[in-house]
Amino acid sequence: MNRRDFAALLLASTTAGCNLFDWFGDKKTPLPGERISVLGLGGGLDPDPSLAEVPVSLPPPEINPAWPVPGGVPTHAIGHPALPDRLSRAWTTNIGEGASRYTRVLSPPIVAADRVFAMDGATQVSALDLASGGRIWAVDLKPEEVRGSAFGGGPCFWNDRLFVTTGYGQVLALDPADGKVIWRQNVTAPVHAPPTVTDGRIFALSVENVLDVLSADDGRRLWTHNGIPETAGLLGGPAPP
Repeated sequence: MNRRDFAALLLASTTAGCNLFDWFGDKKTPLPGERISVLGLGGGLDPDPSLAEVPVSLPPPEINPAWPVPGGVPTHAIGHPALPDRLSRAWTTNIGEGASRYTRVLSPPIVAADRVFAMDGATQVSALDLASGGRIWAVDLKPEEVRGSAFGGGPCFWNDRLFVTTGYGQVLALDPADGKVIWRQNVTAPVHAPPTVTDGRIFALSVENVLDVLSADDGRRLWTHNGIPETAGLLGGPAPP
């Protein structure tokens, strides 16, 4: 190919490219119609005027002496708890590891049997005195044969036993008096949410959307339910209601 042929080929390619861009239209000409921002935060909600005269009725407030599951009760419908006119901090304490590159606190503490039970950012569970916050015992639930680290899960209380899920894919029953492990059961995948226990059954939802239902007596698996697997999900999650 000589210089003249190369120049002709280059001119033809440039012309074809211009025609191709012209086929798509002028990018500077906007499409007709109203534009509404999908990220706009200026909108609001207007109350229904017809609801202004509807009375709001609440049941009488009741003193709630315990909070044995993260939602208060297995149904997560706690009702109308009684509170003092002014809330104040009674005490504060340290339960262990906090949030870092490899640890996360994903479960709230629970209250039962005049004690507070809490899991730190790793897999250490502590029992604290409800009145003073003093530590009664602490136990690390990491399996002995595992070298890596995991986080997630949490505690719940039922029928004088403490039940805990962990990011190592295990559900455990502990003696609330001293933290001794009563039984330990593997489940299908790591668990980042605390369990729910009711009627002698433990409900633990794994990160793979698999619900494992175990017997509270000995940890044997009663049944499982497979949800829709997700390629992405939340780091933590609520206890199954």
